Amino acid sequence: MRNKDWNNLWYLGQERPVVNIGFKEALEQRGVPSYKPDELLSPLHENNRSDHVETVETRMKKLPKDENHPLWQTNAAYTYNDSTWLPKNCQMQFASAITNSVTVHSVPERISNSLAQFSLPPETQYRMETLVKNAYIGDAVQKLLPRNFRVPYIGWDPVESKMRPRNLYDHTKNTWGRTMPREYGVPNTRKLLNLNRGIFMETIKLARDGAQLMSSVETEAHRQLVTRPDGKLVRLNLTVPLSVYGRKPLPPHVDTAKLQTLDATSVASVAPLDPVASLHPTNVYHPSSAHPISSTLHSHPFAHTVFTHYTTHIDPKWNEQAQLARSLMVGFTVSLGQARLRWGEDVKGDLKEPVCINLITTDGQRYQIGSFQLNTMDLDSEVKNVFWQSPDTQNLFEFCGYKEAQPMLDGLNMQLFNQLQCVLADGMSQS
Repeated sequence: MRNKDWNNLWYLGQERPVVNIGFKEALEQRGVPSYKPDELLSPLHENNRSDHVETVETRMKKLPKDENHPLWQTNAAYTYNDSTWLPKNCQMQFASAITNSVTVHSVPERISNSLAQFSLPPETQYRMETLVKNAYIGDAVQKLLPRNFRVPYIGWDPVESKMRPRNLYDHTKNTWGRTMPREYGVPNTRKLLNLNRGIFMETIKLARDGAQLMSSVETEAHRQLVTRPDGKLVRLNLTVPLSVYGRKPLPPHVDTAKLQTLDATSVASVAPLDPVASLHPTNVYHPSSAHPISSTLHSHPFAHTVFTHYTTHIDPKWNEQAQLARSLMVGFTVSLGQARLRWGEDVKGDLKEPVCINLITTDGQRYQIGSFQLNTMDLDSEVKNVFWQSPDTQNLFEFCGYKEAQPMLDGLNMQLFNQLQCVLADGMSQS
């Protein structure tokens, strides 16, 4: 019987009347007793009717984000956090406009001079090879990684075959109709933390003075508030995975009186757009700033270097301009916290002494080196802040993994390690 006939017969049979065909009477004629199910079956438990008890909900519901919220503020804050993206292909221009910073397309002169005078011991390369292999190959941790829904193209795409007209987009970038299972592996956050902590420890070994610098233990939360010239409040709420602190602050890379001598790109104008056009305003926020170090009485209160990690597992794509813009925003946020730590929460205008922070941005393989110098808290000041960036992104290695079931590390770039060592050790002689 075909499926459509079965469905039709079932539909027609739903109105069939129930007819007594004499089963019960036939049993009675033969002396066979008949019973109802309730007469034969007894309940396992007594059905005692319990009294109704009213339960009071003790779990707190999510508070509505309205005027009754305890953190409601009348002045909306335009928030930049870890998931905020600045306008595409214009990230550096908007970051420069938000932070009132000029951009120098080279590393600071002090770091360049330190690199020219630095030489590595011969055994350092072997230790670096072991360090990278331990982070990428030798880690035994296995955790369930996020599902990568952007599956690489396998030569066939069910979406492409249904498009009319065909090929409205490049369907060879991903196979959207293919679902891959989640895999176990080492999370990228763990890989990058182990790798960069190891690089910092190598710096301490080469400097032969481990008391001058100290690295953070856990991920740090930075929250800073700054007012723009038009009165809009900008809230910077970022997390820093790894920071390096020193006993004394880094000396400025350039004196504020010599800013005009820098070969720098001026602060970008994004008119007619507002620099905070891509930042989402919210009225629910904590109105105070937060910095990991709350007192200069700490043994190492001054931030020297902060890391920014790009750790996505889902279709990772390194966007150089986007990473530079995020590095600039992180440097600006940490510098604001350092300025308020040194001169109080009410510090305004041009600073007595510039605050300098070195910056390292990486996804483990690629590295960007930069530095930020905060000269003023006033975003409308003629004195500009300065952001130095390395001209190009550099690779620490070409490949680290398994080839034909053998652990392999190819193309280790010791020149980049020299630069990282000079950045991390910057200011140690002044500490």
